[in-house]
Order: sequence, then structure tokens, then C-alpha cells
Amino acid sequence: MVELDQDRPPPSEALQRCLDDLDVLIAKRSVVLLGEVPGTNELPQLIELIVGRALLIGLDVVVGLEIPMTEDLEDIGPFFRRSPQYQDGRSTTAVVELLGHLSARKTHLAKGDEQRLEVVAMDGPWVAPGSPVPLDMLGVLEQPRDEVMASNVLSVMDTMPKAFALLVAGPMHTRVDQAPASTLGRLIRAWHPEAIALRVSPAGGRAWILTEEGAGAALELPTVDAPTGALWAPSPGADGHHGVLSPGVVTASAPLPS
Repeated sequence: MVELDQDRPPPSEALQRCLDDLDVLIAKRSVVLLGEVPGTNELPQLIELIVGRALLIGLDVVVGLEIPMTEDLEDIGPFFRRSPQYQDGRSTTAVVELLGHLSARKTHLAKGDEQRLEVVAMDGPWVAPGSPVPLDMLGVLEQPRDEVMASNVLSVMDTMPKAFALLVAGPMHTRVDQAPASTLGRLIRAWHPEAIALRVSPAGGRAWILTEEGAGAALELPTVDAPTGALWAPSPGADGHHGVLSPGVVTASAPLPS
């Protein structure tokens, strides 16, 4: 896998610190849930770094992303081509680049390595406004969203019992405590009690997010005085996560043109 990284610029000091801190979880083939701040350049870059590190030491890898299960990850579809006004940060240019890099790694593995890399679009189906709902998706749309995400990714994880798994979704989904309901994190921990949930906490900067008014925009994030890297405890805290991951100051990634 090293040759895929030779032409890439080195990661920032902050992302390298995050990667180094996560080494122990990667080596243990842990299940790591990241409660993301969507719409940044840095988190997709970190996801690829984590995957690259796990593959480099010979592990199988499962990556679960909060992308609709109806999307073909090898062919950027309508979810990524929505009007920028309505994009919420899960379908930015940085995410598209991440999918391209992961696809390249998967192709490289297919040339003869015994390792597996599986990328799961684990979110429920997305239907373009004004378009008909596919009949085979009606039942899925009626299920709780977190249950759909857990089912989609667990069905792949079950076929790769020795894999390192990285599951990325909003922090209300990745929390593992008892509130507010059966979250993705709680459902995953029922099958993988060793799973660690980390809330992504940038030190500041900008991110492309969906505002309270329902429009996508690059907005300023609160400035947080916290060291870069990852830190966690054996039990989850008040926010439902075991700890935090700080990629430092982040930059906003714009959506693809509609």
C-alpha cells in the first residue's frame, strides 16, 4: 500500500497527531465510531490516513459513512449533485475525493492481496425532491434511521470478523449512552462491546453545514482551546462518547456543483 501514498503531500501536524494517537485502536482491530463535524477538508483526509495505516499493517478494514445506501460509491450520483443550498456537508468535494482514494486502494488490493477493504454507504435511502419513492425502499424508509445504519454496516462487519472498523456519522448517531434512543453507537456496541466512540471537536475554523434555516453554507465554528489528537476513557462521558478527537483548526469543503 505504500506506493499509493508516495505522491501525496504529508499530512498536517494535527492530523498526524490524531493518526498516531489512534494507532493503538487500529492495531487492536477495534471498532471506532467518529461523531463527525461534516463539511470539512480535514476529516475525510484523516479517514483516508487511518485506512491507509490499517492496511499498511495488514488488516482488513470496514469503513461506514453516513451516505445513503441508494448511492453507488463508484459513480457519484444525485445525492452528491444536490443544489449547494441544501447540502449538509456529507457530500462535499472532500468526501468525493475520499471515495476516490478509497476506491483506488480497493482496486490495488484486488490485484492479488488477501486483504479486504469494504466501504459501506450505511445511511437510509435518499429520494430526490419531487421524484417517486422506489417501491423496494418503502419498508426501509419506515424503519428508524439508526437501525438502518447499524443493519447495513453490521451485515458487512459480520463477514469480516477480524477487521478494523471505522464508522463515521453525526454525534447524535455515534453516542453510546442510553439517550436519546437506540442510536447507531448503542446498536453497534450491543454486538461489539469494545467499540470506542470519539466526538470530533475542531479547535475552530469553518465547515460547510446545514444551517437552522435549512440552507447549506460555510460557517465559522466555535474556537475551542484543546490540544490536537485523540483522547478517551474506558467509559463514555456525559455526551455519550468515550472521548474526543481534535483535528485542530479546520477548513470548509464546498459541495460539488449541482
